[in-house]
Amino acid sequence: MSDHLSKTKISLIAYGNIARGDDGAAPVLLNRIEEIQSQIDCQLHLVEDMQLGPEHAYDLKDVDAVIFLDCDSQCETISFKQLAAQINVHFSSHAQTPETVMSLHGMLTESETPPCYQLGIGGDDFELGQNMSERCHKNLKLAQAHLLSLLETPVSQWNPL
Repeated sequence: MSDHLSKTKISLIAYGNIARGDDGAAPVLLNRIEEIQSQIDCQLHLVEDMQLGPEHAYDLKDVDAVIFLDCDSQCETISFKQLAAQINVHFSSHAQTPETVMSLHGMLTESETPPCYQLGIGGDDFELGQNMSERCHKNLKLAQAHLLSLLETPVSQWNPL
């Protein structure tokens, strides 16, 4: 176990609806990580919800980094990118973007927002009552492998895909 990584605190925030086919990919990935959490060197704070809300700003507190997990219809396989805080001009108490959650963290906690990233899982079937598509299942495996690789790497060495 790397002493440096064992002290690293990372929030994984998965959002999506498992009743809507591919939209449930992120919660499925989070559940897989939870099952093997004891084998991971860093300290994880795991959060699952159907959508992001203002209360998720507090899940960014006292961690070294945050990875938002979501199904992404614009992505062929998987994507990984660093995010920048941004206030959404159409603010609502429901369905916030990760960037808005980041901004809210800074305003509500008056503390610096940790580095935040988004791991997108390619999918395109979001109909209520549908099973996850074969394409999304394949991408979920890729996302899990990439996420595990990230969790074994110092945050300063994370690179976008």
